[in-house]
Order: sequence, then C-alpha cells, then structure tokens
Amino acid sequence: MKKEDDEKVVKKSWLERSMGAIEKVGNLLPHPFWLFASLALITVVLSAVLHGMNWSASYETVVDGAIQVTTAQVTNLMTFETLAHYLTNFISIFVNYYPLGMLIFMTVAVGYAEKLGLFDALMRKAVIGAPIMIVFIAVSFVGVNSSIGFGAGVVFTMVIAAAVFKSLGLHPWIGIIMGYAAANGGYTACLMIAATDTTLAGISAQIVEANHIVDATGALAPTHAAINYYFVAAATFIITAVCVVVTKYVTVPHLNRQHPELVLKKDASELEKMKVTSQEARGLKFAGWATVIYIALLVIACIPKNSFMRSPDGTLIPNSPFLNMIIPLLFFFFMIIGSAYGIGIGKIKAWKDVPLMMEKCLDMAASFMVV
Repeated sequence: MKKEDDEKVVKKSWLERSMGAIEKVGNLLPHPFWLFASLALITVVLSAVLHGMNWSASYETVVDGAIQVTTAQVTNLMTFETLAHYLTNFISIFVNYYPLGMLIFMTVAVGYAEKLGLFDALMRKAVIGAPIMIVFIAVSFVGVNSSIGFGAGVVFTMVIAAAVFKSLGLHPWIGIIMGYAAANGGYTACLMIAATDTTLAGISAQIVEANHIVDATGALAPTHAAINYYFVAAATFIITAVCVVVTKYVTVPHLNRQHPELVLKKDASELEKMKVTSQEARGLKFAGWATVIYIALLVIACIPKNSFMRSPDGTLIPNSPFLNMIIPLLFFFFMIIGSAYGIGIGKIKAWKDVPLMMEKCLDMAASFMVV
C-alpha cells in the first residue's frame, strides 16, 4: 500500500513531463558563441546552395515617391572574393557594427547605477513589506522590469523573492522560480527604455539603411530606442499577470503536492536582513529627486512648438531630434540618478570616484562583444 502511495506522489503530469523534456534539451545547448558560429556557417553553406538553384525574392520599395518591385538574388558567400572581402575589412566590420557601440555606451551608464546598488535597493524597496495579497504581483512586476539592470536583475529578483516568500511561510524555491521566470520571461519588457531597446534599435537602423526602407516622404524610415515602447510597456503587465497566475495555480500547488516538506512556518528573519537601510533609503530619495528634476527639465524643453527637441513641423513623433538623441539622454539619466544614489549612500565622495566606478562596468558588455 505504501509503495502505491509513493508511486502516486512521484507520478508526473503531461505538463511536468513536457517541461522536463524542454529542460533537458535546453541544457544540451552550447554557448551562444558556438550557436552564432554554427548559424553563420549554415548561412554561408545555404547561400551557395540557394545561389546555385537561382533563388530570388521580390519586394516593393518606394523610389522617388513611386512604388517599384525589386528582385534580390541570393548571393553566394562561399567564394574566394567574399572571403577576401571579409578578411580585409574584418576590423572595420566589427568596429562599425552599430548595435555594439550603442550597447557599450548604455552598459557604462546602466552598469554604473547597478554597480552602485541602485537597482538592488529599488527592488527591495518595492517588494519587501508589500501586503501578502499583492506580494505575488509585486515580485512578478519587479522581476519583469528587472531587465533594466541587465543580467544582474535576474539575480536580485530571485534573492529578494526567496527572502519574501520565506517570511510568508512559503519555500524560498517558489520565490526563486517565480523571480527567475518573471525576469527572463520579461527580459525585454520594461516600463522604461532599457539597453536591449538600444541594441534592437541599432539592428533596425542597419536593416533600414542597408535595404533603403523609406517612409511616405521618401526619407529613411525612422528608427530609435523608443520605437518598440508601446509593445514592451503593454507586455510588462501581460507577463506580470501570466507569472502570477502560473505561480499561484500551477507552481505552488505542484510543489506542495509533490514536496509537502516545502511548506514552512513564517520566518521574518531573512526579511529583516533584506530590508532597505537608512543609508540606502537616503540614496533612493536622492535618486528620486534627481529623476523628477531630470524628467521635468526634459518636459520643459519639449513643450515649446519651436523647441530644438522637435522636428521642423513641430512634432515629436515619429521622427524628431528628441527621439534621435534618446540614447544620450538615457545615458545622462542613468549617470545622474546613479551618482545621486551613490552620493546619498556615501560611495561617491569625490570626482575621481565616478570614472573609477565607470571603468568597472564594461565587463557587463563582454559577452555581447565576444558573441
């Protein structure tokens, strides 16, 4: 009888078996460097095969205000001429890769604020102390928006969620799973323009320029870091809701059923360790005021119809100096609020502390540069 009970406990549902299979396949994937290298090799081989088969694609373009059909033939990349071209221009191709420059630029600013501890303190402030009825929502929402802190946001979310869940009598692993899912599920979803938006904007800009994609006026179609904002902002709330529903109705019941030992007594000791200190609260206050002042100055600069932030016809969208300078504006935003927080907590005490802290941030872009 006991054996039958044990078999019932360990029996997995179809969903659990499917997730286990996906996990096994995911663990077999190589490093992204080798994934991209393999895809590059496949592209070269396919170009030779499809070129030999005379494959082509036709699409519509606007030339001098008129729609024309353009036909593109597959170019064979497996030739000595192509190899010589890429090897000769190898350095310039790497250096002129537009998304790389944008990513390094934003990494310094966002990494600067992250290294000072701004995002960690902000996440703890948002989640710890939240009413029990909305703690799931708070953890999910913070996790989804943690993409603004690069990969570090994933770690922060899991650690904070584990402490909060333990204090509520839930096993820390539930918080870790939820935090990880929210942070990775919403990796590009955020209520603020993040570094991923700048990277994608750089890729879009290269595609628009290379394929001469134009708007109704015949000018190159506008591309900027905020062009995807409506989608990612809306996705923030959708992914938050999905994480809450899945955690409450799938994850928690499954763990409680399969592992009843995970049900714990309430323990507020871990929560006390994670609470924001008075020094960190002071830093957040400084950063908050810096945010308000910075945004207020931007709004004031954009209000006049003849503002230098607006296009010649007085509009801000879809194309204007304001949107074209969004990357530098974000750079200074994160630098300013990061510095304000650093001054508040006492990490920034002299002018020399700023460049020294910035030097520590480039390692965050190393993986992208390698890939």
